[in-house]
Amino acid sequence: MNSTQMKLKKFLGNRNTVTILCAIIGIVVLYVGYTVRVNSAIEPVTVPYANTNIQPRTKITEDMISTMQIAKAALDKMEGSVITDKKKIINKFSATNTLIPEGSLFYESAVVDKRPNEAVYQAPKGFSLYYFTVNMGTSYVNTILPNTYVDIYLGLNDETTSLPYVGKYIENVKVLAVKTSDGLDVFEDSDTTRVPAYIIVEVRDDEFKSMLKASRLGYSLTLVPNKNENVDVEDEALMVSDQADNYITSHSEEFEYSGEKEQTQAGSLSGNDNGGTTTDGGTNGGTTTGGKTNGGTTSGGTTKGGTESNGNNTNTKKN
Repeated sequence: MNSTQMKLKKFLGNRNTVTILCAIIGIVVLYVGYTVRVNSAIEPVTVPYANTNIQPRTKITEDMISTMQIAKAALDKMEGSVITDKKKIINKFSATNTLIPEGSLFYESAVVDKRPNEAVYQAPKGFSLYYFTVNMGTSYVNTILPNTYVDIYLGLNDETTSLPYVGKYIENVKVLAVKTSDGLDVFEDSDTTRVPAYIIVEVRDDEFKSMLKASRLGYSLTLVPNKNENVDVEDEALMVSDQADNYITSHSEEFEYSGEKEQTQAGSLSGNDNGGTTTDGGTNGGTTTGGKTNGGTTSGGTTKGGTESNGNNTNTKKN
């Protein structure tokens, strides 16, 4: 035993022997580490991909999905979070403005749990939504984009002088959406060409009333692209013409706010309006021409519990 220990001690005491042993151990460690790392990098990972073009806001079904194998190292280098579990995609929806092309992997940013619906927007407190009917010409050949800004110009003919008045009315108005006549987003990443029919903007509540009055009075409201890219919230939708607002106000009236409903009157109404222009409708608790109303005034129509006027004669009826 002592002889064996002496030989081992003498062997390890040789510097050349120790150097050789350390070199061998180092090579083995490097080889094992390199092999493990390479195997991990080239280890194939099964990932789902789209086997057909998936349009925005489309429900993703299992038949739209196929799988392929990709090296883990290549997958890790891809930008964005790739979904590797097919179960997290089936019966989900493609996001708004996101076309998932055939052959593309599925990314977390492109897949959402519920069908996106931008037809209903939530305006911030103190703001309302107003829509404009447009075409390729009035949309400046489809160059007015969502999340950009426009100015609104007002045009009218003075009743006294018959002279036309035109000028900037409201500036820095934010565009929320550009829609087709079918309510689809014009600028979705789609492989189909879409024609603009409506532009939805966001204006302050008092400006919404003023614009609604102007629309009812027959004045023209025109959108003009704004070059401003970054606008502070305080500077959004600012009325720049008090003269125009005063003119509109002097030619219109407002209903009293009862705590339940608030309506704006500009002359006589011919329909219900939530921004923009609508005709051939009716209203409750207001004034209408050629229609019916409950608890209000009508001309050439029928009323209950109110006043009826036909020509110059006024009769009071009770039910």
